[in-house]
Amino acid sequence: DDEFIKVIKESGRVVLPVFSPEKLKKSKNFMYEVKEVRGSTAYFNESALSLGHINALPDKDQIIRKFPSFIKSNGKVYPQLSLELVRIYRNQKSIKVVLTESFFKKFDGIPVNRNGEFYIHYINPEEMNRKYFYRFEDVLEGKYPKDAFKNKIILVGQTILGAKNAD
Repeated sequence: DDEFIKVIKESGRVVLPVFSPEKLKKSKNFMYEVKEVRGSTAYFNESALSLGHINALPDKDQIIRKFPSFIKSNGKVYPQLSLELVRIYRNQKSIKVVLTESFFKKFDGIPVNRNGEFYIHYINPEEMNRKYFYRFEDVLEGKYPKDAFKNKIILVGQTILGAKNAD
């Protein structure tokens, strides 16, 4: 753990996830307020550049098409992980969201609906696995395309199929 924390701190580019274990309820002013968030230990979080939440809002058919832009717990606001990554990449102090009913025009900010949710481009799981996922073992053994990670934001995670709140 100490070595991993040291590498996170030295990198200066690691954003760690947090999540709320409770079901998200309708937002107030683009914020989903929750009682608690869970994540890494304080030692890891303090070493990271930032934190972002990974809560999702599955539709009735259980397909995830949107994410809450922000969750708030105990007075602290957590942007959705990908929004936080974009904010850092663009070297911005904050994330600007724009309320809209039409997503077919150009925005100076992230377009959101009335609940402060932003929509994502749905990619079917087979295509996603084929094009965008690399097993950790393959990465360690160098079994991936040469420029696969060049000029990209990389999400490192795990998937535990069937485990509640663990995908």
